[in-house]
Amino acid sequence: MGSLFQEYHEEYCELTNRVASLTADLLSNESLSFASHAKASHDIESTLAQTNDVVKQLELEARSDRNLESRKVAMSRVESYKLAVRGLETEFQAAKRQHEQELLLGRSPPSQNGASGGDDPGYDDRARLLATHDTLDRSSERIHRSLDIIAETEAVGKDITEELARGRERIQSAKARVSQVDMLTDSARRTLRSMTRREVQQRIIVVAVIGLVLLVFVFLLYRWSGWGQANVSHSSGHEAVEAQSSHAE
Repeated sequence: MGSLFQEYHEEYCELTNRVASLTADLLSNESLSFASHAKASHDIESTLAQTNDVVKQLELEARSDRNLESRKVAMSRVESYKLAVRGLETEFQAAKRQHEQELLLGRSPPSQNGASGGDDPGYDDRARLLATHDTLDRSSERIHRSLDIIAETEAVGKDITEELARGRERIQSAKARVSQVDMLTDSARRTLRSMTRREVQQRIIVVAVIGLVLLVFVFLLYRWSGWGQANVSHSSGHEAVEAQSSHAE
């Protein structure tokens, strides 16, 4: 997790503390008018919106972390931040409904003629208005929960897509390495074939040279043997002629 994640974390802590403080003030201050109540509610809603934006930035920073273990830790922290923000929103909505109920029913502050809620002639109308408001709030909460589920589903889908993309990259990388190994294997096979051919050629040449040397040796041996026999015959003939001459004398 980088320094930017830490900066967003600090901003998140500051905003959540402000929301909690504003919500506590809304619950404790029963003398707020409609205008003051609306302004306080608007401030809290605005701060909650800022908090949700910061949480989204934290999630983006966590997802961009290339370290798998660090990314898991950061995503776990982001999920806890989301739960905390939902809790703050629930507390605010409860405090808002409670204070609006008190304002609408005339319990706090009291009406100008000093009548309490039950003696106020507009009590029934305000009660119906409050019931309608509660129904709208519950519908709004269901819509918000549905939107949260959609956002979480989208986030999970994005995680799955990113994981599939990383898996595809790993597969392509492995395929490229396999192709390189195949190319090296083919090159080695061609080199071995070339070496084998050269070895066979060298053996043929050596055998041919040895055969030629043997032929020359046999030929020379044959010539030498023939020349020796011729000399022996010539010498014997000469000795016979000399013997015949000596005998005649």
